[in-house]
Amino acid sequence: MRAIEFRGKREGTGRWVHGSYAEDSDEKHIINNTDLSQGQRGEWFKIDPDTVGEYTGLKDSNGVKIFEGDIVKSTSCMDETYVGEVSFRGGEWLLDLAGDDYYPLYRMQDYENGPTLEVIGNIHDNPELLKGGNEPSVPPGAS
Repeated sequence: MRAIEFRGKREGTGRWVHGSYAEDSDEKHIINNTDLSQGQRGEWFKIDPDTVGEYTGLKDSNGVKIFEGDIVKSTSCMDETYVGEVSFRGGEWLLDLAGDDYYPLYRMQDYENGPTLEVIGNIHDNPELLKGGNEPSVPPGAS
């Protein structure tokens, strides 16, 4: 079972905060920086709703949590590299590549020397990372 966690950028400062996600009575999006399921009280922050992303439950090869909206590089055992955005669609976490290509994220983890994942940025801070010139193809083990 994965931990339910969100992140978003604070209004005014643009700093990332992590925690539980909610909307207050004025429909202002807020994130609490503690684990509400444990009964902890924390600080509430107004956030930009366009920056909210959910934790996928997966970590990259460096132990970094992978969130919705992250830009991830996948390198296959044959040294082929693919870069895409993490999104949730059709009931699963996907690595969206250019065009209509996408692959289930869980299949792209390093299982027995399969493709590896590395978070290299996110669509809010580093959108230019998605504008690479390579045309994607099917990563090994992702079909």
